[in-house]
Amino acid sequence: MNLMLKKVFMFSLLIVFIITATPSTSYAANFSWSFGNDVTASSFNYLDVDPGILRDGSDLWVVYTGGGGGDGRIFRFKGTNMDNLTAQPDGLLDSSFTKPNGDDKYWLGAMWRDPLDGKWYAVAHLEFKYEGKPYFTHYRRLGLATSTDKGANWHYQGDILTSDNPYIKTEFDGNFYDFGEGDHKLYVDTAGGYFYLYYQAAWVDKRDGNRYGSMRVARSPISAKMAPGSWKRWYKGSWNENGLGGHDGDVFNYADSSVVFYSTYLNKFVAIINRFDGSAAISTATNLSTQNWSAQEKFHDPVNGTNRLKWYNVPVDVNGERQQLGQTFRLYSSQSYSGNVNTKYMNITFGSGTVTPVTFANTYSPECVNDYNSGWCKVINYGFEEGNLSGWAGSGGASVISSQHRKGVYSLQLGASNSSAEQVVTNLKPNATYKLRGYMKTASGETVYIGVKNYGGAEVSQSISNTTFTRAEVTFTTGASNTNATIYYYKSTGSSSAFADDMGVDEYSSVIKDDSDGAIVYSGVWDTTIWNPGYYNNTVHYTTATGATAQLSFSGSSIQWYGVKGNGQGKADVYIDGILDATVDLYQATRTNTVCYTKTGLAAGNHTIRIITRSDKNPLSTDKYVEVDYFRY
Repeated sequence: MNLMLKKVFMFSLLIVFIITATPSTSYAANFSWSFGNDVTASSFNYLDVDPGILRDGSDLWVVYTGGGGGDGRIFRFKGTNMDNLTAQPDGLLDSSFTKPNGDDKYWLGAMWRDPLDGKWYAVAHLEFKYEGKPYFTHYRRLGLATSTDKGANWHYQGDILTSDNPYIKTEFDGNFYDFGEGDHKLYVDTAGGYFYLYYQAAWVDKRDGNRYGSMRVARSPISAKMAPGSWKRWYKGSWNENGLGGHDGDVFNYADSSVVFYSTYLNKFVAIINRFDGSAAISTATNLSTQNWSAQEKFHDPVNGTNRLKWYNVPVDVNGERQQLGQTFRLYSSQSYSGNVNTKYMNITFGSGTVTPVTFANTYSPECVNDYNSGWCKVINYGFEEGNLSGWAGSGGASVISSQHRKGVYSLQLGASNSSAEQVVTNLKPNATYKLRGYMKTASGETVYIGVKNYGGAEVSQSISNTTFTRAEVTFTTGASNTNATIYYYKSTGSSSAFADDMGVDEYSSVIKDDSDGAIVYSGVWDTTIWNPGYYNNTVHYTTATGATAQLSFSGSSIQWYGVKGNGQGKADVYIDGILDATVDLYQATRTNTVCYTKTGLAAGNHTIRIITRSDKNPLSTDKYVEVDYFRY
């Protein structure tokens, strides 16, 4: 779903050949795994979703929508195993696939065949409300489609998973909006009696499309045949939230996609996880009803700077078994032919071994977002949607009510005088600037406050006297050894109650300096002609010259350089305040607009960053391009 490709080409027999690669072995806490060589599977080059892989009689079918979504092809392959599949006529969508938002697009994949009547069921990934920018701006949801003629024709049954937030960007405070549910993977637990649908939930930066997200899960009884209204989401340890508009809980933090199967060798469920930074992880569980997954641990190391796993990963054996796999299985890996990268598979073999795993720290958006999971907002129960003062210390008659909310269902009510609600926010950074924000209203002529104290500086607050919910905010910088702060709502005097809602603590909003900003000083030979999409504001500076420089003076405690990594990129030295901090190798096999360099932990204040292009390059690179898209600090 990351691209909308419209390339069409003929498919015949699946042709495979070996690409030279060095097998590698990694170890988990109580088992190991090894990678075989890459094997090209070019018939699946436009794989852009978890494919339907199912048996219908003696035939093995592989069916999926390729790049392009609702305007793309529904590929259908048939054979007796994964190595003799032949292309069949494309599948078609009937008139039930409507466009309620005007531009809705559908990707079909993740399929199940009803053994009783032979009907096919496919989970559909939907995208809508595009804004025509070269980065993520749309929304997503998940639905159900069915076919009675082996995928030749499809009918839409309705939505099955929709967001608990509105599909309206102006409804979201700050720079992030809820992307919705998508990039799903289906596991059919026949023994347990449920379909489990793992999907990505993400928050997207409105400014550049950068994403922070996690994998979450919903389930439906197999007896319900995936019907709309039958799905329940995993949230806070139970399956009580509805699929349509309900809350959901993180299963794998910072996971872009994850695929689940049962290993008969390990006697465990296994998840292979592709993370947002391109790294890969693995996790195991013994009970899907309780989602008792182990901590994510590193699945593989990059080879020559390139991660072996691509966007979409499909474990399957040669006979097409997708749900239960033995000691050795194939892992197909695709990125919808982006960058002309072929789909491939590699054999994965589990074995014995016991070493300490390499695990990952949780990663969340830098701003508080309207998510109902811990970590996504530094303020516990920030919108009082728990229906109580959980996380807060109330006094003077402070309570939670449902009749005066700004959003959601609940809000805070403060007593007429000397009433407050306080919370200690933890895990802040020393010497870092934060913005405390919230919404308040009070009776005419009275005053209510939002403020912060005990952070290593003087107490600061802001008051409002409005009778409708009004945003108020204060900025504070933590001390050299302070990682906590006490935040509060407070009403000192008066005769009427005041109300407050939706408090957040954000790292102070970052500044973006686009490459064309006059604050960036260039020397040497630089070009600005656009040859590729995906740049911020559709502008870029790039060079292949040695000794070309780009310098920016900035104020803050961190900075990032955004540019391009790819197979034609060079190297650059990065200086902070005149001192060489890093030599950056920009080579990787696949071209990506991405973060090239990050510096954190600077003392708050004024600094300079200077990029100087080098004469050398990675031996695998075809050229020495160095590109400046923008800086963020």
